Amino acid sequence: MTFIPALIFILRPPFNRNSFVRFHSFQCLLLWAVAIVVAIVLKLFSYLLFLFTALVAGIVLVGALVLWLVLLLKAFLGEEFSLPYIGDLAGQFAESSRP
Repeated sequence: MTFIPALIFILRPPFNRNSFVRFHSFQCLLLWAVAIVVAIVLKLFSYLLFLFTALVAGIVLVGALVLWLVLLLKAFLGEEFSLPYIGDLAGQFAESSRP
């Protein structure tokens, strides 16, 4: 599970003279190198994904704030402004909950 024995086998005689041992030692080292590169790529991807998620969340938050302000202004001016789907559902709830 570690690359240290592979380094030892490559550097120390008599192990470094055995082609079978050298092959498996180099294979282990190369596998570790690939694993490290994949881990770095995944880490970078997670940072980019976080930044993308933060950007989308910021855009959604600003959009929600603008929509809230528009609806607040419309209600303050006495205009009935109905949002698609939500407005219809709100109308049904308003009618069914009449005293």
